[in-house]
Amino acid sequence: MTRCALLGTALAGLFLCASGLKYSDQASDPFPHYTIQGNTWVLSTPAPGSKAARTKEEKACDCMDWTDAIRTGANCSAMGPEICEKFILKLDMDDFCINNVVESSKNKFAYESSASWCYVLPTCERGLDQTWGQGHVESEEGPGSPVKWRPCAAEEFHLRDKNLYNLSSWAWQLDLDVGLAAKFAYATFDGGQLPQVMHHFNVSAPEGAPATKFEAEPESETLKNKLKAKKESGETVFYASESGLPPFGISEGSKFYWVNFGDQAETAVKEGEELLEHPGMISNVKCVAGCETVNPTWWSPLNE
Repeated sequence: MTRCALLGTALAGLFLCASGLKYSDQASDPFPHYTIQGNTWVLSTPAPGSKAARTKEEKACDCMDWTDAIRTGANCSAMGPEICEKFILKLDMDDFCINNVVESSKNKFAYESSASWCYVLPTCERGLDQTWGQGHVESEEGPGSPVKWRPCAAEEFHLRDKNLYNLSSWAWQLDLDVGLAAKFAYATFDGGQLPQVMHHFNVSAPEGAPATKFEAEPESETLKNKLKAKKESGETVFYASESGLPPFGISEGSKFYWVNFGDQAETAVKEGEELLEHPGMISNVKCVAGCETVNPTWWSPLNE
């Protein structure tokens, strides 16, 4: 039996095999430190750099797992329903950092693709008041005490520690839009536009797309060197579109992936369904360069 057939026993496997993401691309999950014992999640291995004995004040600044943060008083309503209800509120019981991708004039923390954050207990001395929600619920720390947030250090667990195979599988299981998940996980490239990046990776424009959408300016030596460095580093990089909407690009070393609306999303819209009811069906991701199995890029009516 092939590896794709083995993976095909789960929906996530069917999705990943069709996309060109292979079982061999799967790395060990970077968040293995919780296990289930009965009906309880138990910390099984400590996070890197953790100490056996720490003060209560120090522990208060540990990243909260996302489920506990919401229960304790985290509020993301000002981020809008696509991000708050369909992403943040659906995150699972794990304590990882995500990118700061939501712009807010109220937030003193600069929103940069390299910046990341997590929720912490209200007693964390380094914690900052959240400014992207309205109201809060009572927590165990005291009546009306909201959670706080703080910037993350590079050595902490991040969503970007999942490679694209693991991120896609994780997003599928939680019914999350993989395109949005990638924005929250990987650093966004700011050195050039998507058509220029596609040209560098020898990726053709999708058939049926307006020609003006993918007109690329000549690749400068600076851009060429930046992209070469990204390839050599093996870092997973997100390439946004000019509109901020799909399609997007993602690279892992010399591999380049296309992220765009898929057949499920198109069918749902035709049948009058609301895409945000099931975000996991919004985007498809397929390898279009550098993989053993290469797919063509595609254009969707939903891109119009």
